[in-house]
Amino acid sequence: MSTVKIVLIGPESTGKSTLTKQLAAHFNAPFVSEFAREFLESQQSHVYELEDLENIAREQVARTNIALAAKPKLLFCDTDLVTLHIWALDKFDRKIAFVENNLMTQKADLYLLCAPDLPWHPDPLREDSTRRDFLFEWNKRLLQRLNATREIINGHNESRLYN
Repeated sequence: MSTVKIVLIGPESTGKSTLTKQLAAHFNAPFVSEFAREFLESQQSHVYELEDLENIAREQVARTNIALAAKPKLLFCDTDLVTLHIWALDKFDRKIAFVENNLMTQKADLYLLCAPDLPWHPDPLREDSTRRDFLFEWNKRLLQRLNATREIINGHNESRLYN
């Protein structure tokens, strides 16, 4: 039996990291955290370049593959290459070859797209509170284009976890 990989994606401040951990705990399953946050927190200035996004993408895939090698029934991932694809285009108007070459082979079995219906919480790594609806729609369109199985997650607190 192969692992069911479930990836949480969506705009900033939509509860992805919290929900990833909650779902992993609920289902007693492992999870892969978002490497981008770890990387950017290690940069004093929080400034990044396109090549940094490629390194983030490579490390996110490597960590996911390590987790998959243990062959759990379920694996929850806080982001994947879908996010890096959008991020590179949005910030640099460029594609990353590694991301484009691996987008389909790394595709999740299920995407949980977190809606921007939670209040914005400021964070030094978050960049834009005004474009969450735009980025949500971009995520939704890309998942449709990839013919990815997806569910939109909305609601607050317990209802978000339930949804």
